[in-house]
Amino acid sequence: MKDLKIEILKILAEDSTKDRDTVAAMLGIDRAALDQAIKELEEDRIILKYTTIVDWDRINTEPMVNARIDVQVQPQREVGFDNIARRIGGFPEVKSLMLVSGKFDFALMVEAPTMMEVSNFVAEKLSTIEGIRSTWTNFVLKKYKENEVFYGEEESDKRQAVLL
Repeated sequence: MKDLKIEILKILAEDSTKDRDTVAAMLGIDRAALDQAIKELEEDRIILKYTTIVDWDRINTEPMVNARIDVQVQPQREVGFDNIARRIGGFPEVKSLMLVSGKFDFALMVEAPTMMEVSNFVAEKLSTIEGIRSTWTNFVLKKYKENEVFYGEEESDKRQAVLL
């Protein structure tokens, strides 16, 4: 992949709301070239989604329950973990799914309105999938940091001071 696209990805990963004219100026290219490169990155499914990190605890809404579920499976012949991963990942409760090393095979992050709904997800949906051998559920009690952002702290100014 071209170095330019890598630089674009770094900038957008840090702040995807950054004005495209500003990004083009940072990279020393014109806006049309930037737009074309971003379009190609989206079409090639390198940029998959633009998102916002929200501190839901700071607004008056009922918080969702988050849990990490570790899953041990029996891989299937000739397809390994892929088919089971597709089945697990198809549930709307599953926000992320990773193949991991260690005692368990998959690490899932799930989200539901209540602890009971997380429990029902594990009992009625996840554990009934053929090949699932065991699960281990850990409820998230408090989030401190996500995607390099600390919760509950004011954003610090990252600019360097310049003395004239």
